[in-house]
Amino acid sequence: MSDESKVYGYTVLSCFFFAICSLFTDLIKGLPIIEILWWRFFFTLALTSLINLYKGYPTPMDYPKTNMILLTALLGTLTAMSTVFALRHLPIGEATLLLTTAPIFTVVLSYFFLKEKLLVWDILALAAATLGVFFVAQPSIIFGNDNLSNQTPIFYISIVVALGRGFLKAAKYVAVSCTGVEVPTSVIVMCLSCLGFLVSTLFLIISVCVEQISDKDMNKTWVHPSILNFTCLWMVGVMYCLQQLCVCKAMQYGQPGKTSLLKYLDVVLPFVFQFVIFREFPNTWTLVGCACIALSTVSVIIVKRVKPIKHVKFRDEPTTFGETEEVDSWDSEMVRGGVAESGDLEVENGAEHGPPSSLPTGQLTLK
Repeated sequence: MSDESKVYGYTVLSCFFFAICSLFTDLIKGLPIIEILWWRFFFTLALTSLINLYKGYPTPMDYPKTNMILLTALLGTLTAMSTVFALRHLPIGEATLLLTTAPIFTVVLSYFFLKEKLLVWDILALAAATLGVFFVAQPSIIFGNDNLSNQTPIFYISIVVALGRGFLKAAKYVAVSCTGVEVPTSVIVMCLSCLGFLVSTLFLIISVCVEQISDKDMNKTWVHPSILNFTCLWMVGVMYCLQQLCVCKAMQYGQPGKTSLLKYLDVVLPFVFQFVIFREFPNTWTLVGCACIALSTVSVIIVKRVKPIKHVKFRDEPTTFGETEEVDSWDSEMVRGGVAESGDLEVENGAEHGPPSSLPTGQLTLK
């Protein structure tokens, strides 16, 4: 399977698992958001730990790009916490619109830090997808009767936090891409879930202590889940784990900027499941928004088909001695995890050494 097919497959799977995760999250009744987040990190940490033990993977500290793995964990944890804050203090429409700005920031960060080529078609697809999210979210300030002058300061703070969450998630995508395909995604997700579990536990402890001191009802922070809620929490953890594994794989094999545009399917698929399972038919604006997102996604795939991504193995990727790979063209000088330096590759047919841009088409092998 080519790297391009892997990008499509892993991205669509991540959107599918996200939709299932959202479905089970909606079925959870009476639990605080921070508690749901704690259980999600707990089950994800347990599953990824079992996977790493079974596969015999080393700890994150044993990989050459430990700093990128830890940065991914930090960014992922901050993303989850900012999501909780935004959902607590913003209406669902505004929250949905602002929390899905990650692809916009991803395109910008990939352009500057990974030297990813930015086509006019990519900008048009991004604009169409963003417009689609606007129609799906239907913020009450525009579609309803809410007035900005009547909002409290926490409303504007939440807007800044939600936009910051989009930037943090974009930075996480870029960091995952820089880890390289040699780092197992289960190691990355385990590190992320471990840090998230510790931070959410600390937050829960502080919240419970504050409520005890102020004689408030502790049910606002922690509620013992029923059997149904516990089953849904377990499924949320499993689906979130699978979703993170798939999205990390997609970012490792593909260009984060273009791959993130496909993640707009996260907005569409939950509505599809709601209609199929619960028979909840969306309104006209939602259908228009879903159509915009679908068209932008299809356009990205078509453009990538016309100009596919080429992947070449470099020294920092695992290989066997003498392994060769056919290369048709060089996709600029961008490499997942860095830019190739002169002398990293040599041509078997006797061509002189040089930077990647000067190498001819032919058989390449590692020194």
